[in-house]
Amino acid sequence: MKRIICAAAALLTLLSTAGCAGSGAGSGAAPDKTVPAAAGTETPKASSSDTPSPSETESADALPAPKLTLIGHASFKIKTSEGKVVYIDPYYEGDYGEGADLILVTHGHSDHNKTGLCARNEGCVVLTHKENINKDGSFNVYDAGWMTVEPVAAYNGNHPKGTGSGFVLSFDGITVYIAGDTSKIGEMAALKAKNIDYAFFPIDGKYNMGPAEAAECAAVVGAKHNTPVHFFDADPEDFRPENLLKMAYGETIELIRQ
Repeated sequence: MKRIICAAAALLTLLSTAGCAGSGAGSGAAPDKTVPAAAGTETPKASSSDTPSPSETESADALPAPKLTLIGHASFKIKTSEGKVVYIDPYYEGDYGEGADLILVTHGHSDHNKTGLCARNEGCVVLTHKENINKDGSFNVYDAGWMTVEPVAAYNGNHPKGTGSGFVLSFDGITVYIAGDTSKIGEMAALKAKNIDYAFFPIDGKYNMGPAEAAECAAVVGAKHNTPVHFFDADPEDFRPENLLKMAYGETIELIRQ
């Protein structure tokens, strides 16, 4: 009897030992795929800064708004959304230090054509009345790829027809009209169909039309924003068109398509 009990006990011990060995690392069983974190630690999580939110992605991809600076008198600087720089009628004292990709001149008078003031990028194109106007009085449209320059009629008693022009500039989905030195002329009526966003009119009343006549031109052109330039002794407060946009000399604005 004692021999039977001892044999049974030995068998139970052997089976228990084999079971423990079978659960060890050397058993050949597949290891657990989930390992719980040790007590007192946290499972690492992805930082919110590692994955940009949709709004952050959109902001990074968005181009800056194009800008226009009224340097002064009839001198302008435009910077497109992709960073192309254009100077128009450089003359008035200001900053022309950023390299130009395009320089535009409406006509040959000395208060409009100081192209030497402008720093230039390699390949800068300069377009004056000599390049813009043909002998028969027709105009040459220039397409830079990032801006289209369309010369348009501008003249009066002090600026004979065919010696100068205004400009309609199209870029970044925006259209800007620079009237140049002019008075009210019949050709302005055709500009209404171009859906001008920003228009700039001379108002000096000495070499060009005065404020009241310029306001009549603004009504004909129908731009969404109308700004007086080329003051001399005229009071810009006397320019009272609809959609008036006042700008001080040296002021820069963002151009918005509406």
